[in-house]
Amino acid sequence: MVDKDKFLSIGIVVGLLAFSGLLALGIMLPAKRPLAVTTEYFKDAALTFVSSTEYMPYEPIEVITRLTDMKGSVIPANCSLSIAYPDLTLWINGTLMTTPSPFLNHYWQGTAQSQIGVYEILVNCTSGGKNYADSKTFHVSNSTPFLAGLINLSEYDLTAYMAAQFNSTNSLITANFNSTNSTNQGYFQNISSTLTIILNSILYPCAGQTNLTTGGLNYSRIGEPFFITAEIVDACGHPLSNFSCTADTGGSFWGVVSMPFSTATHKYEYSLISDKSGTVNWQVSCT
Repeated sequence: MVDKDKFLSIGIVVGLLAFSGLLALGIMLPAKRPLAVTTEYFKDAALTFVSSTEYMPYEPIEVITRLTDMKGSVIPANCSLSIAYPDLTLWINGTLMTTPSPFLNHYWQGTAQSQIGVYEILVNCTSGGKNYADSKTFHVSNSTPFLAGLINLSEYDLTAYMAAQFNSTNSLITANFNSTNSTNQGYFQNISSTLTIILNSILYPCAGQTNLTTGGLNYSRIGEPFFITAEIVDACGHPLSNFSCTADTGGSFWGVVSMPFSTATHKYEYSLISDKSGTVNWQVSCT
């Protein structure tokens, strides 16, 4: 069973990726759009969308719109829909929408395409000789395998993945706004700093206190395995991998030896087949 903390963690990761995607889209998408139409707008009515905006490839899509007057009453109309792919080529061109709803909403149903990215929708409605138009976007993302993979991660590996995604998001901010003027640079640096404070408090709520536990053998025999271990955990008991550990075994044995972090055991370890015999009064130091 996946606990609520893991779902919260997964939500944070998805939020980071979405934020990264929005930054990239804001930078890369051109301002000019291919679905421009000549439409006369009136103050006596409003065309609104009431449908979802996030899909995955081959998932059912439903676009729902509603034309109302300024009092909120539905205006009967004939509406058509056009959709552009993320590369701005047309996918749907002027398809008539239906009105099966007792609320007189206008519907179009289809299947999400395999092309990942932001799709644009343009809806045109005609009523009483007047034209009404509005546009919206929806996003197709291949997130199902990604989410399934996150759910299967251990808490330790999920935290590490979240930290990597957060660092990637911060790097994207820095890379794309270093070329702006000093005022904008300061603005985005403040965003980055604020994100660091907020997300670190979520990613690392147990930071600020560590506990070191050592283990291993105190006696060495020639030809037999000898090992020393050190485990460092935070206030919540989560193992920490960002330390540098050594063990001083004394001049009669192997001197000061390095203890690399093992991702298998989540401990710092030193081991060998001993070439010396005797009592080893070792001492571990981590910084």
